[in-house]
Amino acid sequence: MTQEIHLNAVAPYDVEYTLSSADFDLSTGTTARFEVEKPGGVPVVWSGAVLSVKVGLPASSVVITYGFKVGDLDIPGEYTLFPVVDSPSGELFGEIVTLFVREKFG
Repeated sequence: MTQEIHLNAVAPYDVEYTLSSADFDLSTGTTARFEVEKPGGVPVVWSGAVLSVKVGLPASSVVITYGFKVGDLDIPGEYTLFPVVDSPSGELFGEIVTLFVREKFG
């Protein structure tokens, strides 16, 4: 999945990802993060929030979200995001998300 956003965007812009698993009890997910590789290979970790209750979401799923902060999207180019939820059952990894950061127009 590829999404686009503009350079230096901050909250209310965010990234949201839904993780599902029949093998994990996601209702006990305690922490979430996005392991990120910025353009040029710069690794960072964005601490996410776990939203375990969302209308229409199956019981075997959680949503993790992260609101962008100053400095997060400071380099134009491709960002690779790897969503992770930690729970007593172990770590659950989502699929890689690609975020393309573009310079603002005008």
